[in-house]
Amino acid sequence: MSKELKVKLQPSGRMYSIYFEGGGELPKELEGAYTSPRTATASIASYLKKRELNVPDKKTARTK
Repeated sequence: MSKELKVKLQPSGRMYSIYFEGGGELPKELEGAYTSPRTATASIASYLKKRELNVPDKKTARTK
């Protein structure tokens, strides 16, 4: 059973953030604040697509 990524309005009422429904540590790529639910959702879609294609994270990938 996998947890679902969700978007919520931050307490300030101005920005949005991504979280795992049911709790859990968010990937670094998805941390931070987003200006709209659309941009947050686009980030989730990009993250899931990369994960599906097994694309390494630029920060953790080894370079030669």
